[in-house]
Amino acid sequence: MRYPKILFVIISVIILALFGCNTSPTESNSDLLYAKTSKNTYSINDTITLNINNNTEDSVYFKYYDDMLVFSYELKISNNNWIPAYLFFIPSGAVLNTRVLEPYSIKQYKKRADCAGKSRFRIPYNNDGSTDFRDTLISNIFTVE
Repeated sequence: MRYPKILFVIISVIILALFGCNTSPTESNSDLLYAKTSKNTYSINDTITLNINNNTEDSVYFKYYDDMLVFSYELKISNNNWIPAYLFFIPSGAVLNTRVLEPYSIKQYKKRADCAGKSRFRIPYNNDGSTDFRDTLISNIFTVE
């Protein structure tokens, strides 16, 4: 049962690489809810620190499988075309859930910089705590050299 999931992910990445993803939202300019890396430039194998800031009066809920935040790490391939650079594998038996980011708080995540180029994070979220993530938070654009 695991192989069809892996095959689906591989085919999806190939399709996205061939056609590009130019319909994605732009980076958040809001001072209320935003995702920003600690630096604008990293070297390969550096640790990228991503801070998600919720300066709103409402809780924000992020998508998790067990204890793993679900996100896309994307590379820019041309003007507005982005492709996934990191495949998120869902471990067998992992349970979809949400994690709350309370109002006026910050959550920090870390990821190894393993793909050179202009990059960003896409993070699904919602405001109602359900497992339907209709919105996407886009981080700032950063460079990995």
